Amino acid sequence: MKKFLLFAFLVFLVAGCAEDTTNNSTSDGQTSQEQLNKVDDAFTNEFKKYVTDDTGSAAYTGEFSAQSETNIKSLLQNITGRGGMPATAGIGEVANEEIATAIAKIIASDSGSAEVLKYSILSQSTNSFLSSVMQIFMSGSGEPVKKSL
Repeated sequence: MKKFLLFAFLVFLVAGCAEDTTNNSTSDGQTSQEQLNKVDDAFTNEFKKYVTDDTGSAAYTGEFSAQSETNIKSLLQNITGRGGMPATAGIGEVANEEIATAIAKIIASDSGSAEVLKYSILSQSTNSFLSSVMQIFMSGSGEPVKKSL
């Protein structure tokens, strides 16, 4: 929980410092789908820089499958409430590419994220990937969460 609060604070801080001089919203005040796609692409492109091989010790140099790109985008979409998580559980809409890039850097720099950065984790089916992500962030170790009675 501390990691999530720290992460949310950092995103809030970055968002507060960013200056957006363009209008990326639709007539009803919502961010356009085109802009959301640009945000997703900025996050994905930055995140790819930190992906490692299966050992976790070297940068991944292979091709990224469509499934791995979908899974990378799903990270941001779930963080912001556009994915499978309820919108109220996310940090809110991100409509700026620089902020999306900063979020990718924050995730990659957290020591608890090392398992999520492995290509073998990223190329799994969406359900397996999100399950791995939840196990990693809920337990802090990549091991399944064990309940005690």
